[in-house]
Amino acid sequence: TDSELVEKIIVSEEDVNGALQLFIRDIDGLNPTQLTFNSNKSWMPAISPNGKKIAYVEESNVSADIYLINIDGTENQLLTSGGINITPVWTPDGNNILYTHTPTLNGTIPQRIFIMEANGFNKTALINETGNYSEVVPTISPDGSQVAFASDRSGHDQFEIWKANIDGANLTQLTTIGYDSIIQANIQQKVPSWSPVVSKIALWRGVEMNELNLDGSLRDQLIVQSWKVCVMNTDGTELTAIDFGDDPAWSTDGQYIYHPDPMNRDQNPNNAISIKKHRPNGSDNITLFKTTRGFGRMDVGFIE
Repeated sequence: TDSELVEKIIVSEEDVNGALQLFIRDIDGLNPTQLTFNSNKSWMPAISPNGKKIAYVEESNVSADIYLINIDGTENQLLTSGGINITPVWTPDGNNILYTHTPTLNGTIPQRIFIMEANGFNKTALINETGNYSEVVPTISPDGSQVAFASDRSGHDQFEIWKANIDGANLTQLTTIGYDSIIQANIQQKVPSWSPVVSKIALWRGVEMNELNLDGSLRDQLIVQSWKVCVMNTDGTELTAIDFGDDPAWSTDGQYIYHPDPMNRDQNPNNAISIKKHRPNGSDNITLFKTTRGFGRMDVGFIE
């Protein structure tokens, strides 16, 4: 029953061996309990609507596949094989999982959004088109009727947020890239996250990491400072930056957004990441918790 469900955070963070694994934390970030003990990187968790399972990505040097594991860590089940398969997200009815699929292991385009049954059967492309562009990181509306995602279909390395119906129809562009004349690079929009309750989509906006020279230059500092968590209406209007950050995730009631802080404003050692929590308008901003070491995405949801 619903009374047995408790809101938790599933965080991919480094374990004592320095490998990204899944940890279950209380909603305040406390009491981390390790869920996976894989030899490979385990990240991109997605909590099933019934709170019984976690879909996630296990990634090695030669593959990236989606697995399904029970909330108690048992029955680790492989759902995909071939190419690269990442960013799983559940449909609200729990029957299907959408994800990003790349047919080649070197990660080159085309990347496409695929949908499959929760047992891994019947994999099909969301939008059945050919073209030398990418569609990545799906997120689903609360009623399950629409999918938002990032795509550079308007031009290479120009990612914007688009949406379509769950059957792939009614493709609509929601955002438009900008250009930073000082950095001399595109300002892109990626990793959309649809609120489970309110008519809002959170996302990342900024100059991509591949523009970094990693030389400590002013340009590099400006690139990092361009990384913003934003919120917009589901038709793309009122796009507003609310904090420095990346990879936003919503609380189950839509009242809060959680995200990692790439600015390291808390001056954490050992690659530890602060997870910020605030209202969708940016108010009530706090550091919710800090990972022990590195970080690899998270999800918020009810678990059994």
